[in-house]
Amino acid sequence: MRMSLFIEGAPMTDATITATAADATASELAALARSSSFAWSPDAKRLGGLLRWVVFAFSIYILGEITCVMFVGSQLFTPYDLTTYNVDPDTPDFGFMGVALLGTVYLALNFGGFIVCVILVGFFVYRATRNLRLSNARGVDIGPAWAVGWYFIPFANLVKPFQSMKEIWISSHDPERAAGDAPSTLSWWWGCWLGANFIANASTAMSNQAGADPSMLKVGYAIDAVSSAPSIIAAILLMGILRQIARAQDRQLEIAAF
Repeated sequence: MRMSLFIEGAPMTDATITATAADATASELAALARSSSFAWSPDAKRLGGLLRWVVFAFSIYILGEITCVMFVGSQLFTPYDLTTYNVDPDTPDFGFMGVALLGTVYLALNFGGFIVCVILVGFFVYRATRNLRLSNARGVDIGPAWAVGWYFIPFANLVKPFQSMKEIWISSHDPERAAGDAPSTLSWWWGCWLGANFIANASTAMSNQAGADPSMLKVGYAIDAVSSAPSIIAAILLMGILRQIARAQDRQLEIAAF
């Protein structure tokens, strides 16, 4: 269906927009695009396939967090503290070997899973925002690149990613008006994520200050294990949020195909 604008009572067709674009400033073009009516773009891409990979990556990350708690427990409640335990090179110590292996698995799953999650969530956020922008959906003020980039800007990353995710959720469910409110799960997700990062940073700072003091290192271990709880909750909530966004946008694509 051909879209048109009405400015001062006269219709402005796509051809007129193209002719005017050469003399328009960037801000004028942006305002012109926002005033166009919503229509799901044929260039928009489905999110369901990407979502499956995101869920898989989060599953690995959550398993890594569970392994973290198990590893920290081994350091607190068994004699096999990797920083102080004396290994007899002539006698196989399967208990110590098991704890060392658990630590290796924890680092691989936790760090590797986190990196893959960051990459895939970045792809998802970029694609979801781009779909909405291409379709002239209302309520999307943050562009695709910045929707991802704000996660890496200090201090701004305390607020902007949440704002972007809220815009994506609302506009995906009501692209014509962007009316209504996002669910409370977004606030719970962001609160858990910030809390987990705060606790993890405190653990890292304490471990760095501990030096060779085993008791301080164990306190750092315990704090690190505490951060796993909000991390797992945030991951589960985010999976649900992304699933809702994917379903809403893919449903719009199905409607537009008919």
